Amino acid sequence: KFNSNFFLLKFRLSSINKKKMKQAKEENSKDEVISFSLQHSCFNKDWILRLYQQEQIKHFICFICKQIVNNPMEINCPHHANVNEMLIAGEHCLKLFLENNDNSCPIQSHNNCQYSRNNNVRKYIDDLTVICIRQFEQELKMSYETEEISEIIKCNFKGKLKDLNNHLMNECPLKLMNCWKLN
Repeated sequence: KFNSNFFLLKFRLSSINKKKMKQAKEENSKDEVISFSLQHSCFNKDWILRLYQQEQIKHFICFICKQIVNNPMEINCPHHANVNEMLIAGEHCLKLFLENNDNSCPIQSHNNCQYSRNNNVRKYIDDLTVICIRQFEQELKMSYETEEISEIIKCNFKGKLKDLNNHLMNECPLKLMNCWKLN
């Protein structure tokens, strides 16, 4: 009887540890997703608009996804030379669009467009002041939940977009909060 109880306890502990390890991997993958999204996807316009007016960011909207461009690519097309505004798209959005549309222009259906990195726009976007993206997501989630939470961990990061990834990986108190959920 002792042996069977011992193995049952060992099995339960093993199951709990596997569950905790799975949760930890999911949390780590969330960090990787945030890091990945900072490197690839365009930025959530609502997040940026927390500290800016629409007018201040209107020239940095991705032509494809309508969010704030990440790794801006300028569309240089002779067919659209008369357009008075800069045509930009996020690098990731542009690559996906071209892959899914036989390298056709994202503005009109024709070929032979040229695309180039726009480092001036990138520098400006990198210098945008933002709040912590985890704090933004937490506030969004809380606005949909009706129950009150007595103690909420908050992140007071307010800094340059180019410094956000370092903050998320090394300093953010909301990252630590995910560890506490495992206990």
